[in-house]
Amino acid sequence: MALRPSQIRAAAEESGLLLPINANDRTRDSALKLPVAILAGSDDRLVDTYEQSQRLHDELPQSTFQIAPNVGHMIHQTAPDLVAGAIENVGSRNATFVTMLVSESCLPKMH
Repeated sequence: MALRPSQIRAAAEESGLLLPINANDRTRDSALKLPVAILAGSDDRLVDTYEQSQRLHDELPQSTFQIAPNVGHMIHQTAPDLVAGAIENVGSRNATFVTMLVSESCLPKMH
């Protein structure tokens, strides 16, 4: 089905729409304050791990970055334990982040 001309055209149009969206998102990346886990496969042929994933990690000081060896683009299918561990890690860091916000009185005061 993916080789039908209509599917190829639709995929190309969708990809074309992502370019301006991604350019705008890059300026907002640094405003993100929550913990972030970035996972990439060392053998990904769709995304340049070092050009894109590493750049994002460098822009987000609260992020962690893991490269799964011998894994391609479908990291959630080929390295599910790594993905699950990253989710657990972000969840625990997020709980710490929320606790920190409450203890620093960053939340609006209730009267």
